[in-house]
Amino acid sequence: MERELPDGWIRVTGPERQVMQHELETELPLSDPQPHPLAGIALRVLAAWKSDDSVLTEHFDSELLSVVHLTYTVAQERANHPTVEFTGTYEEFLTWSGVQPEF
Repeated sequence: MERELPDGWIRVTGPERQVMQHELETELPLSDPQPHPLAGIALRVLAAWKSDDSVLTEHFDSELLSVVHLTYTVAQERANHPTVEFTGTYEEFLTWSGVQPEF
């Protein structure tokens, strides 16, 4: 079952998802000077934010979602990028996004 996304998030599929998935998998291991907090965690891109390079991902091994701000550069990543903007459950994501979850 696909969950509804808050306003501003655009579900991605097909080739667009593949491009974003590749970018995510490329950027996470390049973080310096320390490993990225999500490096090594199996993630799947679900959606993109309408006005920047943030993606909503789901964790394969749990019920968690993460919002990661990508950089979309081909050179060495800028300091502190990619950044994790949020990690939590779907309900926490809705609250973080400014949407009151309905229970």
